[in-house]
Amino acid sequence: MKNILALVYVLVTLNSCLSLQLPPGFKKCDASKPDFNSCLSEAIPCAIKQLTKPIPEYGLPQLEPFLVPEKSNCEFGNETMAIRQKYSNFRLYGLTKIDKGKAVWDCKNKALELELYYDKIVIVVDYELVGRIVLLPVNVSTKVGVELCKLQYSEN
Repeated sequence: MKNILALVYVLVTLNSCLSLQLPPGFKKCDASKPDFNSCLSEAIPCAIKQLTKPIPEYGLPQLEPFLVPEKSNCEFGNETMAIRQKYSNFRLYGLTKIDKGKAVWDCKNKALELELYYDKIVIVVDYELVGRIVLLPVNVSTKVGVELCKLQYSEN
């Protein structure tokens, strides 16, 4: 997510500096104008909202859903219990549904402060649990969903 936000920011900013072509529908901001931060605060969420489909010619991936195929394993146990958990195929829904955003560009330090506000993000993941508790075998394979409400994403 951090890399995608950085890429969107770079595209919006470079467009104002170098007159680069942005994907159609991306708002353009002029860094020499006093309302540049206000413009960025609108342009970045607007650009992210358009990523319901990938834009391959700009290297921008699809964010709806955002897929993370990597696996995460967790193992623990002792004499009476041994468990292995596996998480894979993370899918995040709602990343393009930004309620509002705030961006502040520090030209001197070349740093961007970004805040994005979401009403809801849903995470769905494939989950496996294999092991034993005392003598009982445990074998679970299911999908797990988590709903995060009123979420704020901040990046400095």
